[in-house]
Amino acid sequence: MNPVYVEVELQQNNYEVFLDVNENKQEIPIDVNVVVTGGGHFPWYEGEYTVAPRKEDQVLETRNTSMANDFTIEAIHYSEVTNPSGGLTVNIGYE
Repeated sequence: MNPVYVEVELQQNNYEVFLDVNENKQEIPIDVNVVVTGGGHFPWYEGEYTVAPRKEDQVLETRNTSMANDFTIEAIHYSEVTNPSGGLTVNIGYE
């Protein structure tokens, strides 16, 4: 028994399967049931995509979800002022 070369082209909701036997290429329409295991499309993340830093930990429930946009963590507050001793007083985070 000789092996049969099968070429499968997957395009969004459109499947084409070609069989190539003895250099004669034939297109054969078939119904294809696609089963994806161990991956595939996860449900969309529906939480915040931009968060501000806090004093306590934040856990965003993103595990096993697909995200539509990049996630942004806002910059932490930073300010500096001169002090009476001639140095700088720096505030990082919360005032």
